[in-house]
Amino acid sequence: MKKGILIFSSAVILLVHFCSCKSADSPDNGDISSDSATIENGETSFIQKCSGCHNFRQDGIGPQLGGLTTEVSADWIQHFVRDSKKMIESGDERAQQLFKKYKTAMPSFATFSDDNLNAIIAFIHTRKKPGQQTTNAYGKALSNPIPDSIQRSGLAVGLQLMTQIPASSDSSKLPLTRIIKLGFEPHSGTSFILDLRGKLYKLQNNKPVVYMDMAKLEPKFINEPGLGTGFGSFAFHPDFAKNGLLYTLIQRHPVQAKQIFLISIPSR
Repeated sequence: MKKGILIFSSAVILLVHFCSCKSADSPDNGDISSDSATIENGETSFIQKCSGCHNFRQDGIGPQLGGLTTEVSADWIQHFVRDSKKMIESGDERAQQLFKKYKTAMPSFATFSDDNLNAIIAFIHTRKKPGQQTTNAYGKALSNPIPDSIQRSGLAVGLQLMTQIPASSDSSKLPLTRIIKLGFEPHSGTSFILDLRGKLYKLQNNKPVVYMDMAKLEPKFINEPGLGTGFGSFAFHPDFAKNGLLYTLIQRHPVQAKQIFLISIPSR
């Protein structure tokens, strides 16, 4: 009787070990949708929100995502997309490896609906991992393009804090701001700083003052990752002091292209 119990217990242990190994090697993603409409919607969302950092050919700003669903579960992807920083801090091994490689945490996409996120995962599930390329049209990469160390010149640059721009992210999530340009008005020489999320600041006594809020001026203004969205740039007309003309580069919904607007405002 004891022998039979021992044999049965051993079989259970082997079965559990086999299942756990299989799960680690091949995540169970059988519940990922294969519906063509869902996949098409996922592709559209991926292009709009993910393609700025990810593709299916090679690593870039973020890792390439081909074959991702053969390495991790859909549940892992969902949690990582919604809050990668939380997963890194939790000690998740893969999340920490990505942070170590790319030196930054992926912005949180907590506002994604379940349907939207599942559709993106369904689209990613259709893309296979690219083959490994050892050479390219330019030959093999140099292992060390600068073999000799660069000598210090002895020059030093002093840095002084000029101003600090208010955070424009929701709930203090990284990045706190998306500063992309420092420019000036040619007549007065006044400095202006642009936050991609939609605000142009004027520096008065080294303090930022909101000069233009694009979200208020353009109700269809978009500020989402992907496709170069946001308040992209600005340029003052050379005769701004007389005509008050300011050129801006923004993206508006639903047009999926950058548009240049000429705005006439009082010079001040």
